[in-house]
Order: sequence, then structure tokens, then C-alpha cells
Amino acid sequence: MNVNEAAETLQDGRTPNTRLNKIRRRDIRIQDIRKIGVLRMALAAWVGVAISAHASITFAGKSGDFSASATFDTYSSGGSTYLTLLLANTSMADVMEPSQVLTAVFWDSTAGLTPVSAILGPQSTVLFAGTGFGDGVGGECASNSDLWSARPKLSARSAVVGGEWAFKSGLSGAPGSAALGVSSSGLGLFGPGDLFPGANLQGPLSPGGLQYGITSAGDNPLTGNKAVTGDNALIQNSVLFTFRIAGAGDLASVSDVQFQYGTDLGEAHFPATLEVESASPVPEPGTFLAGALLLLPIGLSILRRFRKPSPSQARFARLARFCLGSFCRLQSAAHPMLTETQELAP
Repeated sequence: MNVNEAAETLQDGRTPNTRLNKIRRRDIRIQDIRKIGVLRMALAAWVGVAISAHASITFAGKSGDFSASATFDTYSSGGSTYLTLLLANTSMADVMEPSQVLTAVFWDSTAGLTPVSAILGPQSTVLFAGTGFGDGVGGECASNSDLWSARPKLSARSAVVGGEWAFKSGLSGAPGSAALGVSSSGLGLFGPGDLFPGANLQGPLSPGGLQYGITSAGDNPLTGNKAVTGDNALIQNSVLFTFRIAGAGDLASVSDVQFQYGTDLGEAHFPATLEVESASPVPEPGTFLAGALLLLPIGLSILRRFRKPSPSQARFARLARFCLGSFCRLQSAAHPMLTETQELAP
């Protein structure tokens, strides 16, 4: 230590090295604060980009004890745009015979659609499935009331019912002269080449009969004739269909929705009216993941400076957790079956 260094040490009690380390630590903190500011701006920009327009429309119809709904929704993922259709039998009446089972919905639209998947809708089950349903999950309901409450949770794969439902465009002779439709029964309109992807779960290798039609939300599976109490697997509640959209066409072009019951076009069918039309911001999963990967290196470069985070780092961590939680809640509310649908998409 030279004379000048000794004088400085005597004056403030610290060596030059100690003062230099303090200056370095201060400079590091300033850099961290700047990085956190940049990260916050990037996070704000990322959230803005990740939010896309999400729209849905719901058509509902009622005729006597019959009631049904069809909710059309669009979303984008992986550079493609998809249309989902949630078809539900909303009646609380007990189903006693095949003519009370919802088997098809028809509509018009300018959108070019390619079928992707058909899976069980939210909170839906398969009655009288036997042991051939999906991944071997069977016995959803038996004719014994003790078994009625035993409904195992289905995985996305085991919820596939595409082999029992068909889609066709360019229809002729459908109710309301509609051009598009999905059906679990042939109805003289659908054939084996119109089926969604998926295994044949019951009956012939084509849409036909009552198998996997949608029984009412209020159905008691222990009452009714044999066709609705064990001879045919029936879906209670809803089915979610996914299509890839090609070319022009959007939700505004959906019209002339018609619900069909039973296995013949001469049985009950009636039109639906537009009930709900909504648009809300929904994060796209692909954009979310890309943004997360871009921001991760910046975040790690800040957090690895110190084992114990500084107050500003802790604030950023709370901000990141809040944004992630908000994204998950929005995504879950907007697309309750999105994870399963994307898993099934090619």
C-alpha cells in the first residue's frame, strides 16, 4: 500500500479495492434495472401481439320437449385457422325412443372446411359404451343404478368419437336446403367416406343407425325402449367438432342452422336462431410460446446475477407469474377443449 492509498484508508476506513467492488456492484445493479425495464417493455409488446381476436356465435332452437344448441368458434394455431362446432342436446326431458335423440346439425357457410376431429364435449359422457370405446374406457353406464355414478374421466384420445360422426358439404335434400352438415346417422346423405378421423366404435363402418347420437342432458338412461337403454351407445350432453378453414369464409357467413333428430329426415327437425354473438381477446398458444422463448434468456441473465433476487427482480417475477396466470385463465375460458383438439390435429 502506497502513501496515497494509506491516506485514503485512514480517511474513510476502506481500501481502494473495497471501493472499486462497491462501484462494480452498483454498475451491475444499474445494468439489471435497465434490463428489467427492457424486459418489461418486451413483455408488454409480447402480450399485445399474443392477443388475437376470438369470436363465437351460438344458435339455439326449441320445439316442444326438444332443445339444442350449436356454438361455432374460430381460433388460429400453427399458421392455420380452425372452426370448432359444439353441438349439444340441451333438453331436460327424458329420452324414451330413438326419435328423441339428436343425430345431426345442418348449416350454410361460405367457408371451405376440412374435418380434423370429433371428440366428446365438456362434461360429456358415453352411455352403454361397452369395452370398445376409445382407449378401452368402457362401462360409462350400465342398466344397474349402482353403476350409473361410475364415470371414469376420459383422456383426450379416449374421447375421440370421430369414427361415428360424418361431415359433408355440398348437400342436397338436407333440412332447410342447408349445404353442410355433421351427422351420426346416414340419413340418406352421409357415407363411409364422410367420417371424421377415428376408430369405428360400434355398428357398421359407416354413419348409420342411432349409435353415438346425442341424448338429452336430462335423460334417465334406465327408462325408455331398448334402443335408448342399452342397444346403442349414446353421448350425453355434447360433441365438439374441429375443422380447418381453407380460403374465404368466417362466422358471419354461418346461417340456416337446422337440428335433426332420429335416423330419418322425416323425423323431428327444426331451425335454430342466433342467440349469442361475442368477440373477446384470447392469447394464441403458438404466439405465447414463441414470446416466452424470446424473453427467457433475458430473464435468466438477470436472475443468475444473485442467488437471492433483489426487490426489483422479485417484482418482475411477480409480474411474470401474473401474466402467465392471466394467459392460462383466458385460454381455459375461451377454449375449454383446445388442448384436446390440438393434440388430435395432424
